[in-house]
Amino acid sequence: MSNRLFIERTKFTTLDKHGNAVDESWGFRAYDDFATTYNNLYDSLDDIIARSPEELIRTLALDPIAGRSFVRFAHECDKPIFIDDRPVKVPEYLAGMLWKD
Repeated sequence: MSNRLFIERTKFTTLDKHGNAVDESWGFRAYDDFATTYNNLYDSLDDIIARSPEELIRTLALDPIAGRSFVRFAHECDKPIFIDDRPVKVPEYLAGMLWKD
């Protein structure tokens, strides 16, 4: 069974103890069959929507704790990352940064 990798644009909502929304942020979730991570550093819905799939992969690769290994796996195994319901290859220009730990 193959391990499929995904990045999904996401709206994050912080709730108080009564379930009321008190804060919102935007970003993405990255996950596969074994792990998940997230990024909520975008300022607005327009900001996250404006990001290309390649920009999202680059942002994920910049996270040395969880994201870089995710992108490294995709690159090493020649697996696409599914973004916006389409497979996206890891851009070759990112290959050098995937090994900086």
